[in-house]
Amino acid sequence: PREIYEQPASAVVSEFVGECLSYQGRVIDLVAGQDHVVIESQDGSRWHVPLDGGALAPGDTVRLTIRAESVEPAASEDAEASNVFRATIRDKYFTGERIRLVCEAPGGSQIPVGVAPNSADAAREIGSDLLCRVEPAAIRCFPETAS
Repeated sequence: PREIYEQPASAVVSEFVGECLSYQGRVIDLVAGQDHVVIESQDGSRWHVPLDGGALAPGDTVRLTIRAESVEPAASEDAEASNVFRATIRDKYFTGERIRLVCEAPGGSQIPVGVAPNSADAAREIGSDLLCRVEPAAIRCFPETAS
């Protein structure tokens, strides 16, 4: 079960076995020597994603999935970086050692983001924006098949 969760064989499996964000996008660049591709999602966000041995080419349509627990707050200076997006805080609650911010990501997905209770992010109001980031290794990329 852990292998299926961490390394799903398809976007359908990834979405079925756990809470995740899912975006459709297209390959806009292959980064030579760095073993990753640059994907642009439908909302214009840019994602740097490792090539997991798959063959992708510019223009290919793909589905990205991102596990909920891999989303974390980003520093404001990261605003123009890849794998960074703005989410809107819809709810927040104390869970013991963390504050859980329930955020609405681009596309409408609800995603929980854990922050330290004494952090500036924990003091944000419901309805405000939170800059979020995802490590490239946490993003799964699956080619979309034509129907």
